[in-house]
Amino acid sequence: MVWNPCLGETRWIQYKHSNERYSIFALGYVNIKSGRSYKIIRCWKRYRYSCCETNGPVVETYEFSSDSWRVLDDVTLDEVPHGCVSIKGNIYWANTYTTDDFLLCFDFTKERVKRMCLPQFQYSGCNVLSVVGEEKLALLHLSERSSKMDMWVTDKIGTDTEAALRWRKSFTVDEPDYVPLPMSFLLDEEKEVALRCACSEVSEFMVYTLGENGNCYGLISYEEESTNTPFIFKYVPSLVQI
Repeated sequence: MVWNPCLGETRWIQYKHSNERYSIFALGYVNIKSGRSYKIIRCWKRYRYSCCETNGPVVETYEFSSDSWRVLDDVTLDEVPHGCVSIKGNIYWANTYTTDDFLLCFDFTKERVKRMCLPQFQYSGCNVLSVVGEEKLALLHLSERSSKMDMWVTDKIGTDTEAALRWRKSFTVDEPDYVPLPMSFLLDEEKEVALRCACSEVSEFMVYTLGENGNCYGLISYEEESTNTPFIFKYVPSLVQI
C-alpha cells in the first residue's frame, strides 16, 4: 500500500510476484515534461527450493502511470539493499559493515545501479544513511576502533560519476558502551542533534538523542517480540496525488 498522509490518500498495488515474503521497497521518480513520474523498486532474494542457495536478488520496478511491474534483468546486486533512503528521485544505500569506500545508488531514470563515494574514514566501521531536508544525504559512521561517532553531510549530490558526492563532517560525539548499534537516525544539522533508533540484544527498541551538549541518552524505550526492524525517518508533506 502507498500512503500520502498529507492528503489522506492510499493506493493498493498488487504484486507481480506475490509469493516472495521478504522484500524491500523504495519510492523514487523520473523527471518528465509534465512533472514527475513516480516508481517503486522492489528487491528480494529468490531461494531455490532444492537447497539453501540463491540465484541472487531479483529487482523489479512498478510504474504508477501504467500500473505495471517490470523485472530488470540487467540490474544485478550482490545483496538485497537495506536502510535505503530516497532523495532527488533516486535511492541510496550503504552496507552496514563494509570495508568498501563507496555506497550504491539506483538511478530511476537510467534504471541502473551506480557506485558513489563515501567520506574517507580513518577506520572502518558501521555506516547508516539518512537524509537532511530534501537536498542532502547524511551518514552516521561508528568506528570499530574508537568510541567516536561521526556525522557526515553532503554538500553536493550528483549522479553522473562515482565522485559526484562531496562530504563534510558535521560533528562528532562520544559513543557510550551501553548504547546498541544504530539501525536508523535523523539529523538536525543546525542544532547538531541526532535521533537514533537501535535495538538491544533483548529486543528492546530505543530512540536516543545524540550531540546535545555532548550527551547521549535514551528518549523512548519499548519491547516487542517481532522480527521486524524499526525504522525512524523524516516525512516531508507532499500534495502529490497517488
